[in-house]
Amino acid sequence: SRGKLQLLACPLRGEGGLVERVVGIFIDVTEAEAMRASLAESEARLRLIFENAPYAIVVSRVSDGSFLEANPVFLRVAGCTREQLPHIPPARFEGYTEEAALAWRRKAYEQGGIRGQEGTSLRPDGSKRHILFSSAPINVGGEPCLLSISIDVTDRKLMELALKESEEKYRAIFNNAPI
Repeated sequence: SRGKLQLLACPLRGEGGLVERVVGIFIDVTEAEAMRASLAESEARLRLIFENAPYAIVVSRVSDGSFLEANPVFLRVAGCTREQLPHIPPARFEGYTEEAALAWRRKAYEQGGIRGQEGTSLRPDGSKRHILFSSAPINVGGEPCLLSISIDVTDRKLMELALKESEEKYRAIFNNAPI
């Protein structure tokens, strides 16, 4: 197979400033090029997943909770655009005080993330929704961040509650029925 070479050359000038000789070296960059192509392919796959996942996905800074990046589902749920994202206060979704939210983010980062946690999220209209979420620590530009993924499970929670109430109702009827 044929490889790819890169030439690095440096002119050597004489007393009059004219180039008298050129010194060069060839470097085999075949492996580096293959790695670069593989990395670009991997990034494209991950970007496709990020942009098309049916879950809300967001990257936020641990230090202040600001949102660095979000997928279309998160933007829709948040009721904002990508351009507005950095200006949205994280507490709007978390429902915590700033201090409590910072403590939670630090703990999630330091313990290696949180998996399958149930919680509530505040919507722009002030309504609360039940969510199932996971957060994993990542670094963006050398800064500690969290990659968080969530799904709204409010409808499931409401169905579970309705089923429980129905079971209790029929249990009460059965237990109080004259036999």
